[in-house]
Amino acid sequence: MELKSLNDETRWSYRLGERGSLHAPLLIATLLLTTAGFGIWGVMRSWQNTMKLQLRLDRCVGEAALEFRNRLYIIESANTRIRALRIALAAATIKPILKPPLKVALTIEAARQDYQIARWKLKQADWLLKRGCGKPGDLALPLPAFQWTRLPADPIGQQPLSWPGEYPNVFRFQAAHFPRISAAQVHPSQKGGSFNGKPSAHWATPVGS
Repeated sequence: MELKSLNDETRWSYRLGERGSLHAPLLIATLLLTTAGFGIWGVMRSWQNTMKLQLRLDRCVGEAALEFRNRLYIIESANTRIRALRIALAAATIKPILKPPLKVALTIEAARQDYQIARWKLKQADWLLKRGCGKPGDLALPLPAFQWTRLPADPIGQQPLSWPGEYPNVFRFQAAHFPRISAAQVHPSQKGGSFNGKPSAHWATPVGS
């Protein structure tokens, strides 16, 4: 009886050993899969954060470039109208009754330009204050400036804006937050950058990359 009992216990212990030897590889496999899962999750999380960062920079830079493009278009268009109004006012055949409204229109166009330039200067100051896109760790190139000047009014009225020196072929915009960077550029319409009658804006290769 004692031998039988001992044999039964031995067989039961053996079965426990067999079961334990089966559980060990499963446990190791589970640990490996869990570790791999955490690794993949970490990679996906990092990728998601990187994409969010890139989208934030792209949105910030894109909005600045489009705002500049729109203001540039308004200023350039007003310059064209100012020249046309001055030609009309200087015409010897123009009726005197038409001169006052033409001069008012000339003054309005000049004021429109001055307003756009003033608003952009505020944007430049805000951009510098926020270091570009407004988050800690952001870095950015200064926004391009409108360098137009206007000569004093003559007997005809307000004069068009003029750009000192050569007019730029492109205006650049760039912001960064390690490890991502975003850049765009605006091509003036008078430099062949017209798109649907406006200066064109495009994504660009970052400076220094």
